[in-house]
Amino acid sequence: MKSLSLGKIFGIRLELHWSFVLIGLFVVGMLALIEPALLAPMLMVFFFLFLSVFLHELVHCVVSLQRGIGVQKIILLPIGGVSLTESLPEKAKDEFLIAVSGPAFNFLVVFAVLFLVSVLPLPFPRELLSNPNALNSSEAAAASFLSMPLFTVFWVNLALGTFNLFLPALPLDGGRVFRSLLSFAFGYRKATAITTRISSLIAVLLFVSGFLSGNILLLVIAAFVFFGSKEEEKIVQMKEELKGITLSRVISEKPLVLDSLMNVREAFEKMLEEKKTEAVTEIEPGRFAVLLLEEMPSLVGKKTAPLYKALKETPSLQISESPSKAFERMASAGKRAIPVLDGSTLAGIIDLEKIEMSVMLSRANAMLGEKPPEPKTTPAENPLQPKPEPIPASIIPENPNVKKKKARKPRAKRKDKPLKKQNRK
Repeated sequence: MKSLSLGKIFGIRLELHWSFVLIGLFVVGMLALIEPALLAPMLMVFFFLFLSVFLHELVHCVVSLQRGIGVQKIILLPIGGVSLTESLPEKAKDEFLIAVSGPAFNFLVVFAVLFLVSVLPLPFPRELLSNPNALNSSEAAAASFLSMPLFTVFWVNLALGTFNLFLPALPLDGGRVFRSLLSFAFGYRKATAITTRISSLIAVLLFVSGFLSGNILLLVIAAFVFFGSKEEEKIVQMKEELKGITLSRVISEKPLVLDSLMNVREAFEKMLEEKKTEAVTEIEPGRFAVLLLEEMPSLVGKKTAPLYKALKETPSLQISESPSKAFERMASAGKRAIPVLDGSTLAGIIDLEKIEMSVMLSRANAMLGEKPPEPKTTPAENPLQPKPEPIPASIIPENPNVKKKKARKPRAKRKDKPLKKQNRK
């Protein structure tokens, strides 16, 4: 299922994940059937949750842009959100600042609400600060959420910030903060491996807890953490292995180039005729889009539209950049192929299959080219120590048990007899 597009802000695409819509509709439908009195308070909670998640991710994006990392889009989830950046932060400090900024905003809102209710006579259940158990009943929670919107803002941001920051699991903010701190001691790749193992364990615990309690949200979070952490580890591993591979090894310099005035149906017919699974077209001067054969079902409704209208620009890669950047762009754009540019001119395309094949070949070459273990150096072979002088044979005592071999006399050379000359008749 695709996310719901909500437009753009600061040039960043904003999308609502299908799980947000699905869980929202499920909860609203169940409450409408079972407890209609809780419907209005829950709608208010969902509204402030949506707003808080949006601002949370927007803060992430602002800090990312300040650190020189571009942002493709924001996907809003019920448990937070995902900011898809053009590349992963390569410095531990950058990742720490970007990850911690979102929860820091949520806690800032919490403290702002507490400050306002402490100096102004605003409606707020102050008794909850000293006795949080007073909110255990659904009736009390519904009354508080409905009659006190400020309390809803407080509760949503407190839950969102706490969950994201203090759960050390990727791809949540807490997992990124934890990894960035480990990176200072172990390096980025090893820190990712450690954090991924911890994330998998947390995902299993969340799944078991959600299954036993019948909590669907915990099951969704468990799946999100488990698969998200594995994908994060794969991206980091591929980035490390692609460092020794040049772009010329993975670029397709002669891709199928389609006219942007060609409609979608004609484009797919051309791809089938040429037996190509990917093609590229220039939708605007210097801006290119990659068309994949597997996108045919999603573009059926636009089969008569020209390509420059039906397709969106695909994030590109400059020919001077590394293949590891290409892998990151593919992951952020959700495409298995992206265009490669030389300035504003098309130089070719790069696809995921060629990248993975190059990585496999590099692994095989590394295995075959492994150096054998070096032999242990004896003291006599150590170049820093002087070699011992040979002991004269006269000093070495004779062993009486060893029989001496008699020296053989050299054979005399045999003299060949001169041949008699035969008289010719």
